[in-house]
Amino acid sequence: MTLTIANALEDWRVEERQSETYPGCRQHFDWLTRKYCIDERQKPAEVAGFAPASSILEYVMLTTSAWAVPEVEQTLRPVRDAVDTQFPGLRKQIDAVLDRVHADCPDTAAAIAYAREIAESIRRWQPPASPQSQEDQQAQSKQEDADNQDTISTQSLPDGQDEGDTPEMGSEDSPDEPKAQGCRAENRDNGYPSQTNPKMPEPCAADTSMKLEENEQTKFCEQSHEDGEMEPRIAALFATDGGSLPKTKGELTADTLTANHASTEYTGLTVAVEGQGNPGMVSSTEKEEALRASTALRSRLQGLLQAQTRRHSGIGRRGSLTPAKLYRLNIGNPRVFRKEEEHTGLNTAVHILLDASYSMRGEAMRLARQACYAVAKALHGVRGVNPAVTAFPALRPDDSVCPLMRHGTALPGYLNMEADGRTPLAPALWWAMQTMLPLKESRKLILVVTDGEPDSIAATDVALDTAHKAGFEVYGIGIRNVCIARLLPNSSRVIWKLPELAPAMFGLLQQALLRGREL
Repeated sequence: MTLTIANALEDWRVEERQSETYPGCRQHFDWLTRKYCIDERQKPAEVAGFAPASSILEYVMLTTSAWAVPEVEQTLRPVRDAVDTQFPGLRKQIDAVLDRVHADCPDTAAAIAYAREIAESIRRWQPPASPQSQEDQQAQSKQEDADNQDTISTQSLPDGQDEGDTPEMGSEDSPDEPKAQGCRAENRDNGYPSQTNPKMPEPCAADTSMKLEENEQTKFCEQSHEDGEMEPRIAALFATDGGSLPKTKGELTADTLTANHASTEYTGLTVAVEGQGNPGMVSSTEKEEALRASTALRSRLQGLLQAQTRRHSGIGRRGSLTPAKLYRLNIGNPRVFRKEEEHTGLNTAVHILLDASYSMRGEAMRLARQACYAVAKALHGVRGVNPAVTAFPALRPDDSVCPLMRHGTALPGYLNMEADGRTPLAPALWWAMQTMLPLKESRKLILVVTDGEPDSIAATDVALDTAHKAGFEVYGIGIRNVCIARLLPNSSRVIWKLPELAPAMFGLLQQALLRGREL
């Protein structure tokens, strides 16, 4: 239990120190506090297995949270009332320590010392005696005194000694006195408190580590015999294991992170790194074929761009004054102004991800790189389109990419990538999104060219879902494999014959540009 209190104090202390150094953390901490202390609060009274006195710990945790987020006060108020009702007087002792924590808690050792002090106050709490029980105690005490007096008067005396000759206490004739003195001295040596002047045990020294001793509860239980048994509910609280106590924000956050990690562990979430590749020059024959194929695409894209950006002039009541139309004023026609309209042009970044895995070797890879060169060449000459080409994987290391043409650069002649390795599509998607986020273009397209299944379908699904939520448009060309249709059912095409690769790729890209021309 002491560890739970220490964690609650330490959570608050660390959040305060971190927010001072990094002010942006404050809003994240406050969001977590509202989530766990208001929206999804654990209520010990409604959870089976919680100790009956768990509301005491909940009060401590909610109080430290309310210091940072005042809205927690609405949750704290009923808990405070419950503690006052069930444990009268205890909250004042806890608040006295918490006030000192709020005023000065410089380090972890101080947080542990305060936690032990609060735990000691809880351990020593006893319910206030009722008036009737006080009268019974007084009567019992008087009866015990009378019985003791009778016992002393009727004790057997030594031979030859009358009742009136009882030796005085402490005299040399009292044989039992040294024994009694020795017993009291022994008790003092053993650290037992005096019955007439009980002394509170010294507070435990603070450790410099957050890990408290596992036998902390045992120590408290053993100490309780010095001043009588603990109140049953308090004793049950100290005897309860950590699983039956309310969890702090740190513990709840750790549980959430662990649960999410366990649910997504199989996806292998990894961002690719730029690796070493060996791109070569595109042969003159392949380049000529690619240029012929790109001519039609470039013409269509330029026609589309002209339709979007052409300026329309007209005569109306607003705009720039047209001197040639001033004569209309004589006949009462106010249309002497010229207005111009301009539609939004292309403002798109296109990133082509080329699968260069082992299965793409041979004719498939030749046609794929030829198509990529043709598309990049066509897009590079269109104003408002920012193309790039990246092959995956690189020769080394694993989960890597090899940029062949970066955004904003001239078209190179080395788009010839040899095929080898696995198919790390998910890491390549994460890398492409990371690369495209800073671009100024308002529209971002990713075109995937692949001939097989990715290394992890689950990881690819996660990457695609994130891309869609972030505003990316992802399109795909599948070669002899319908897996791409499962990954991108509404924005992909499957090619079964190699000669169909280039036309399908061009058609899909043009469809994508037309679909978002007003964006």
